[in-house]
Amino acid sequence: MFPGSTPSTQSPVGDALGMLHPLLVHFPVALLLAAVPAEFLRIRRGPNESPSTTRFLVITGALGSLAAGVTGWIKAAMDGGGYDGRDLGWHKWTGVAVTALALLLWLTAPAPNSSRARLTIFRIMLLATAAIVCATGHFGAVLAGHQFDVKEFLKGLVGG
Repeated sequence: MFPGSTPSTQSPVGDALGMLHPLLVHFPVALLLAAVPAEFLRIRRGPNESPSTTRFLVITGALGSLAAGVTGWIKAAMDGGGYDGRDLGWHKWTGVAVTALALLLWLTAPAPNSSRARLTIFRIMLLATAAIVCATGHFGAVLAGHQFDVKEFLKGLVGG
């Protein structure tokens, strides 16, 4: 068992799958967030630039978010009783939103010669997905006991 993980004894397989959630979640987060600067670089390089990097990041991020989401829901079912229900609820449902948006991004991912309207919709959805990824990560960090103190962060930035 990992620290902070309480076995449910209901299902050893479920417990094992639930423990994969923290391992699986970071990869799609990184991919989906990396798709934002990749797309901005593509915009900067011009309309003839291939969308292959952004497509790859979005598709693999969508698949990874699906795996992370499934294992997260299993984890919540197995040992969810140890978490604050409100924070767990926010984390679960923002995670569902990330997965749904990531799958929609996959469906609308730009192809060569995509229309301007399709690109605009894709880019708006990409930014929304990135914002919800950050919110979901925040709630996950709260569940894991990693509080983000804005005052301490700002003090650290200014060296105080």
